[in-house]
Amino acid sequence: MLRRVLGALHRLGFRARGAIAPTFAAARAVARFGPEHETIVADDSVHDALADLPVLALGMEGDDAAGLAEVGVKTVGELLALPRAAIGARYGAGALRCVDRALGRMAEAIEPVRAAEPVRIARVFDGPCACIETIGLACREPLERLGKELERREEGALEVVVTLERSDLDPARLALRLCAGSRDAGLSDCALLEE
Repeated sequence: MLRRVLGALHRLGFRARGAIAPTFAAARAVARFGPEHETIVADDSVHDALADLPVLALGMEGDDAAGLAEVGVKTVGELLALPRAAIGARYGAGALRCVDRALGRMAEAIEPVRAAEPVRIARVFDGPCACIETIGLACREPLERLGKELERREEGALEVVVTLERSDLDPARLALRLCAGSRDAGLSDCALLEE
C-alpha cells in the first residue's frame, strides 16, 4: 500500500517520503528524518527505528531540542537512554509527551482535514420572471457575494452552478467551468454552459 501511494504521488509530479509504524508520531519521524524514502517499522522495532534520528524528529519544541543539544543529546537514542525522571525534570512534560507518543505509551489524536462545505448563495425573486436578461442581471449580486466569501476563505471556484427553480417547470441547471480557480466576480459576464 505504501509503495502504491508513493508511486501515485510520484506520477503526479510530487517527491514524497512515507512510513508505516505502530504510532503516528513514529511514522512521521521516520518518514521525515529516516534514511529511506519508504520504511515499514514493525511493532517491536520502534525504538531501533527512532534511535539514530535527531530529537527534532519527535516533534519537540525548539527550546527543548536546543536544551538537549546543549548537554550533548542529539539523537532519539541518546534521549531514550536518559532516566525518564531526568527528562521530565529538566525538559518538562512536553518532552515526555513527545517520547510517549512515539513509543505508543500515550494516545495521539489525528485531526483529519475536512473539506469545507461548498459556498451557496441564493437570490429569491418576489414573483415569476420570464426575461433572461433580468435573470442575468440578477446573477451579478450573488456572484459578487460569492467572490467575497471565496476571498474570505482564501479559495477559488473551479465551477459555478446556477440552479433556476421554477414553479411551473423542472429546475434549470447552468454551469460555468473554469480552467483555474477564481473568485473574480466578473464571471457574471461570461456565458453559462448548460449542463
